Amino acid sequence: MELEPRGAWHLGSILGGMPELGRWGDQAAHARRALIWGTGDVYDAASTVAAFAAHRGASVTVVDGANAFDPYMVSRYAVRCGLDPAEVLRRVQIARAFTCYQLATLLCERLVAAPQGEPALVVLLGPCTTFFDENVPLKDAHLLFQRMLRRMGELSASGLLLFMAQSLHPMNRRRGHLLRSLFRSADVALELRAHDAEGRGEREMAWKNVQAVLPEMQVDGRRVGILRSDGVVEGRRYGANRHSI
Repeated sequence: MELEPRGAWHLGSILGGMPELGRWGDQAAHARRALIWGTGDVYDAASTVAAFAAHRGASVTVVDGANAFDPYMVSRYAVRCGLDPAEVLRRVQIARAFTCYQLATLLCERLVAAPQGEPALVVLLGPCTTFFDENVPLKDAHLLFQRMLRRMGELSASGLLLFMAQSLHPMNRRRGHLLRSLFRSADVALELRAHDAEGRGEREMAWKNVQAVLPEMQVDGRRVGILRSDGVVEGRRYGANRHSI
């Protein structure tokens, strides 16, 4: 891979041409923070992203907040491409978090700025998942999540590229505002849908600008809630007038 000058790297630099991600388009190709979400196989797709980026020469860190990263996806990808699986896996560092406190610590205190001389990608699995835990007080979850998002923004500004994946299984509707905040932290988003009981589905292969679709963002026909300053989560049912991201 021919590296671009430091500060010029974007997701299209290392993920462009990956068929599983569809058509990037100019806007998505120049994004630094991307999100895939939905009821489809978002974590398998993200694991393949890690393998593809490592193959292209990027330094890859997988931060797994959903206990969903499958290293065999990386190995299978390497075998399909005629590569040495061990060599590809050596370029992928894995860190797992089982609580929202562990995830925030990993992102806010352990993850460092991008190294000099090579593109660096962070693949973040399930950024909302541990924060959906009802055992964590809502106010604490909100404040900690916002701190984590701020740190992610700082790391992105330092040169790190961020690829996030969030499944809607499980989905805590009472904490849907966290998902909305996650969307605000991304530049572009891609929804992966599963349309039958077995989880098989078709990918909606169109990356979209997050800010343009946030007002109509919804899950199963419901607008994702907004957290008011007094701690009340507001939401509205759209009924049959569904819009999807």
